[in-house]
Amino acid sequence: MFWGMQLKGDEMNAMKELTASGGSALGQCLMVTGSEPSLLGGQLRRMLEARGFSVLQADTADEALRICWRNAPRVVFVPQQPEGPGGARLLRRLRQMPRPAECPVLVYAENADPAQIGRMIWEGADDCIAQPVSPEILEAKLRQAGVL
Repeated sequence: MFWGMQLKGDEMNAMKELTASGGSALGQCLMVTGSEPSLLGGQLRRMLEARGFSVLQADTADEALRICWRNAPRVVFVPQQPEGPGGARLLRRLRQMPRPAECPVLVYAENADPAQIGRMIWEGADDCIAQPVSPEILEAKLRQAGVL
């Protein structure tokens, strides 16, 4: 058990490696996409890569958690999907992890639903990026989150 979570052998080993190395993974971010990546997710990925970030991708919540254990990304982007891979369960689990709890989590939404975004912020997201998005807006959000 680690902070109330049952860890599998590989997750515990990854946590030990991360702790021993100081968790330095500067320049990495995690994009949770789900089974069908969105247009906005693709735009954000290209903008992040152009900015110099190494973008890791997760299709499921479990994969996102494994990547966070192993890589300690600087920022995590999750889609506005209350029951999908970026849903409330993932947000709660991210906030229970010691390293990623310091990491900002931004929701990205193609058709922003204020009620769903409010719920996701309540569950642990730090902010939201909605269409239309520009490199300047993304940079401002990353600066506000303390990533840049």
